Amino acid sequence: MNPPEPAPGMAESSREPALSSFDWRVHYVLSSDTCASYKAPFLRLSLFDEKRRQYDAEFTKTELDSLIASLDDVLHAVDDDEPSSAEED
Repeated sequence: MNPPEPAPGMAESSREPALSSFDWRVHYVLSSDTCASYKAPFLRLSLFDEKRRQYDAEFTKTELDSLIASLDDVLHAVDDDEPSSAEED
């Protein structure tokens, strides 16, 4: 997969690092008593920065569940910190 070109606009040196693209794939793992301890990737996540460097991460189902729970916690914390429209009036 080729990452997209960085977005035009401000000079790269003046911008904060930002996610420009992501790719994901699901890998199926067969389940049985003999392969229950086999740790195969459940999800592979590829992130590309503005300089088109690729960063990969692989997650088992347990790791993915933990990541999703952590991201939910962050989302709730950000939502709690934002003023509501009633408070702004």
